Amino acid sequence: MGMTIAVVGDAAVQEAAFLARASARVVLVQDRDRLCVHQALQSRLPANPRITVCPNRVVDSIAGDDRVTDVMLRDTATVNVEAVPVDGVFVCRGHVPNTGLVRGQVVLDPTGYIRTNSQMQTSRSHVYAAGEIRFGAHRQLVTAAADGAVAAMSAARDVGGV
Repeated sequence: MGMTIAVVGDAAVQEAAFLARASARVVLVQDRDRLCVHQALQSRLPANPRITVCPNRVVDSIAGDDRVTDVMLRDTATVNVEAVPVDGVFVCRGHVPNTGLVRGQVVLDPTGYIRTNSQMQTSRSHVYAAGEIRFGAHRQLVTAAADGAVAAMSAARDVGGV
């Protein structure tokens, strides 16, 4: 519980909040001056004493021999670099759904994820989606597996198998 983790990236806010539950300290590195996340989560971060937000910073380098010891953060405005002691670095640059195969054939959200109902059915009959390509998915293996099971049961029912 004594670890300090640097969480870096434009999609790192939710991960920082999650990691703060298991780490002594989380350093959230953002390359902009404000957090790009929904208001509810953004308002909780300052209240969490385990999370330190470092706005307008990018990772210049990571130091350490056999293990990570520091992350070197460069200020995007002043170009000054400071060493921040950490035990690890978690990079989260976001997600790009691999939905090109169905683009134009099923309804996608504005960011490219496939829209489904609770049975994993898409806007097109007999086409199902499961896991990380689905809008609203939690992007975790266990939920992807559950989505796949629901989609398989829905498909079997639709073709008369169940």
